[in-house]
Amino acid sequence: MKIAVTGHKSGIGKAIYTLLGQSHTVIGFDLDTVNIENSEDRKSIIEQSKDCDIFINNAYARSHQLNMFDDILLDWKDNDSKYIINIGSIMQYKVNTGSQNDDVVLFPPQYINSKKDLRKKTVTNSLNSEIKCKLSIVQPGFTRTQMIADMEISDVQLEPVDVALQLKYIIESNLHFIEITFSR
Repeated sequence: MKIAVTGHKSGIGKAIYTLLGQSHTVIGFDLDTVNIENSEDRKSIIEQSKDCDIFINNAYARSHQLNMFDDILLDWKDNDSKYIINIGSIMQYKVNTGSQNDDVVLFPPQYINSKKDLRKKTVTNSLNSEIKCKLSIVQPGFTRTQMIADMEISDVQLEPVDVALQLKYIIESNLHFIEITFSR
C-alpha cells in the first residue's frame, strides 16, 4: 500500500510517516518545502500522490487544510480504491469559557472553526453516494506536539505515536470508519 502524508517532519505527521513506513511505502510532504496555502503547491502534492492508495491530510496551515481536502477529493472522488483520511481535533468540542483556570484550552477560533468545517465536510461527503472514495476524519485528544507545547498546555493525553497507531489500525482493518474521536 502506498500512502501520502502532509506535514511529515514533526508531531503527528512524523509519527504517522515513521510508523506506517515500517510496513508501507510512505511519501511525505513537508510544510517547509510545500505550501498548502498555495493552490499550485496543492496541485503538485496531488500529482505526486496519484499512485497512492491513501492520502492523510494532516498538515494544518490556517484554514488551508480544508483547501487540501477539497482539492484531493475533487481528484479522487470517483475512485473507489482511494482513501482520504483527514486529521481533525477533539478541540472542536471544547467550550471556550474564557477562564484560564478551567483547564479549557483557549485555541484560536480560526483553528477550532477550521477543524469543525473539516469534520463537517468529511462526514457530509462520506454520506454522498456520488463520492466513491472512502473518507474518514480522525480527531485525537490533546497530543504532545509543538503547537501544544507553544500554548503551554499541561493536559496532554496522547503521544504522536498513539495517533499513528490508531491510524495504522484504521488503515489495516477491513472496517470503514467515518469519524473517529479518541483520547485517554
